[in-house]
Amino acid sequence: MNRVEKENVVSGLKDQFAGAEGVFLVQYGGLGVSALEKLRGKLRDGGASLRVAKARLMKRASDGIPGCEDMVDMFCGQVGLVFAGKDSSSTAKALVDFAGDNDALSMMGGVFESQFMSKQQLEFLASIPP
Repeated sequence: MNRVEKENVVSGLKDQFAGAEGVFLVQYGGLGVSALEKLRGKLRDGGASLRVAKARLMKRASDGIPGCEDMVDMFCGQVGLVFAGKDSSSTAKALVDFAGDNDALSMMGGVFESQFMSKQQLEFLASIPP
């Protein structure tokens, strides 16, 4: 990946950070391609999207985003960012439900309304009706 491609990835991630109501960090190591596509489909149905990029590019894209400073240290390994559209609680619920069926996926934390949220707080958010 050359410099221009990296800049495009960072600017695309910055745009998604700016337009999302909530951003969730998930670890997907060991999740097969078919399961990952199934997850993407569930998220897309709820108006959310999953983005996977190099950790270094995620760190650059999240720089200056309120609430993300606590999440930056978690950008390592096979992690992805889930950008929630208008309904963060239904996106969190979809992630919790999918993680319950697939041990390879785990929620690590996230940002909701410019505040960092732990895994436990995100699970509580998932229990709130939309």
